[in-house]
Amino acid sequence: MKKASRPAAGRQRPLSFPRSLNWLTLFWLGVLSAMASAAYAEDTADALATAAIGPVDSSPGYPVAAASPGLLAARARLLDIGFVTAPPGAYDRPPALYVLPVFLVPADRGEMAPDPANPELNLAGGDFFAGCDNRIGECAAEKYERARNNFAVHLQMARRKYETMLRNPLNGATRGTFRLASWYHDSTSARAIHQYGQDITPLIVYSKWTQNTIIGMYESEDYGFVSEVLEAAGCKQNSCPYIFVVTFPGVQVAGGRKFNYGYNNGGGVAFLDFNQVRESDDPEVNFQSTLIHELGHAFGMPHIFDYCIFHPADPFDCEFPWHMSWSESIMGYNPDNWIFGCPATKPPPLEHHCRFPDDITVIDAFPGILMANDKRVLGKNDLAIPGFEFDEELDVDEAIEGESDRLSGQGDTDTGLPRFRISSSRTDPAGQTAGALIGGYSEDFPEFYQPVDGTRMWGSDRDAADLEWLPFDLRVPEPAALLRIRFYSGCTTADPVCATASGVRAGLADGSTVSVLTGDLGANVDLNLPPVAATRYAMAVRTGTGGRVSLRGLRFFAMVNGVEQEFFPPDEPVATTGFGNAFGGSLANITGSDQVVSPLADPFNPATAWHSDTVSPGDFVSLDVEFPRSVSLGYIKVHTGHTSIFHIADQIQIERRCLCDGTLSGAGGACGRASALQCGVAGTGNFVSEFVKRVNSGPDELIDFPAATSSRWKIALRTQNAGDQAWMVVRGFRFFSPEGLEMFPAKQVPD
Repeated sequence: MKKASRPAAGRQRPLSFPRSLNWLTLFWLGVLSAMASAAYAEDTADALATAAIGPVDSSPGYPVAAASPGLLAARARLLDIGFVTAPPGAYDRPPALYVLPVFLVPADRGEMAPDPANPELNLAGGDFFAGCDNRIGECAAEKYERARNNFAVHLQMARRKYETMLRNPLNGATRGTFRLASWYHDSTSARAIHQYGQDITPLIVYSKWTQNTIIGMYESEDYGFVSEVLEAAGCKQNSCPYIFVVTFPGVQVAGGRKFNYGYNNGGGVAFLDFNQVRESDDPEVNFQSTLIHELGHAFGMPHIFDYCIFHPADPFDCEFPWHMSWSESIMGYNPDNWIFGCPATKPPPLEHHCRFPDDITVIDAFPGILMANDKRVLGKNDLAIPGFEFDEELDVDEAIEGESDRLSGQGDTDTGLPRFRISSSRTDPAGQTAGALIGGYSEDFPEFYQPVDGTRMWGSDRDAADLEWLPFDLRVPEPAALLRIRFYSGCTTADPVCATASGVRAGLADGSTVSVLTGDLGANVDLNLPPVAATRYAMAVRTGTGGRVSLRGLRFFAMVNGVEQEFFPPDEPVATTGFGNAFGGSLANITGSDQVVSPLADPFNPATAWHSDTVSPGDFVSLDVEFPRSVSLGYIKVHTGHTSIFHIADQIQIERRCLCDGTLSGAGGACGRASALQCGVAGTGNFVSEFVKRVNSGPDELIDFPAATSSRWKIALRTQNAGDQAWMVVRGFRFFSPEGLEMFPAKQVPD
């Protein structure tokens, strides 16, 4: 959380509008004002199109000037004016996240913003705005429009600032930023905002609670009032496609949070003071830096001191560069990073209204950076930051000891609505909550060789007895029939907490339908449950003979509306191909921690392998494997064939896929000049392949090669040159770091 500075006293009184102007009139004044603002495109292609067709605004009722078919086509390419929709199910991951501004109007502050159901001023408030002389109407309306306008401009500038901080440090190529949305009260939905300088309308939510009640809840970390925002936006907490930036009066300390456990698992919320928003044009108010900081929390970034090597109790005792007051990171409190006012304002009589700057590079010069740890978190949140992939070689400063060694994050947020929730009455010695076990175990480490780390694990306290059952409480937002739970336990350090579980059990919260496994269970074990729909379950793990146990992750598989699905699935590598899928096999079988690699002697099993369509003998069958982030590989093991002799690859070629950026080189400089030449043909934004190695192969082939980094890899398999037709069967792909450690290891492999 970050405290914004307060504006100086003795402010100039804003100009009041004539009494004849009501809320609806002022709304359209805002739209017309926005139309006069310059529109900025996100990249070169958009800039050219914008230069041809002029500024674009998607506000309701905006008149579209006559244009040629070619210019209208360019406009259509520039703007996706489709509505942002929330998934209907509580367990569905949204396809994308959008930052959406929200005005939360307390029940006793109706003059803060217009009621969407009635454009006339709600008279429930009082003398909320200083300088309004107890008049309700035009004066309050002008101040709302000032707040709305300034909020929109600052969000656009923050979007540009994130794009600047995430650029390729070698060539300046863009690597993504967050999405923005504008709310349409007439259709109770949001639309995406694509251009810098485009106007934005907030979601206005009239609360049932008074200002003092909301402030009391917020300061006690009771976020129940956010339920009103979720309901107004038509979404459920676990599947909401928005990161809300909520402003209301009286916020003394700004804040930001994710909604759900893990990374890349849904939306979030930031909280800002309404008066700070309204007066953010003031050169003494550091609102822009506060907004950037709190958005970082909503994206999942913790304070920078969380990465401190010695991690002292006082964050201000941390060493540089993780010291909260000295760090260059936007996730610290360094006053040198504060950004005051706005770089441009509108001409009189709107001199207190920010304007997106004519020179966009002014924003690029704003202070504050993202350190490697910050970028690593954003690289794991593709829903919020599309297109950005963390690159160890580019983004880690080797001069900073330990910077690449840590990954931290936050839990979830209690909004008062039903949500996925796991807790335990037993405490972790490092203070970690059980929520760390959800969605965070599938890191780029072998699952059993992961060290004790309070940001990714949960360990039993020292008071546990030998063979004691330690309880967990699981609650889900809607009835679901839990089918199985996968427990990941144990680690390899000398700490006694690294014991594996000697037993696991789970059942309904009332104690019925309980399933139990005990004994030598190993590191990873599945516990099957009878499918009974419920919203609450009781679980437990049993300590070993030393009275300790550690958990590295939990996974939950359930039947929801007749379909089996996993709650908060982990980031896993995904295989795709253009060579079909025959005999009931699946590409999902051959990558990730769920795969079971069967022995070559076994017949083809559609539950564990993939089978291609028919090809000509001697042809190559290729598959692309996309990782959730860039990985450095030194080995790939390829398992092909079945029943000892059928459909075995006799040659394998490994390639890495490289994204062409604006300089026609591989993303992050990962690919060499040969790929740069290919990019000249393929064009910016497309992927090309770079050859890594080709070998003659057997059915279980381990291919070694010089360390290479990419998020996408191509594996080409040559069929045997015999007969009139050929097929390829893949039993599994396994990936290893240059040091030989398996990434996303298979659940089961042949002896």
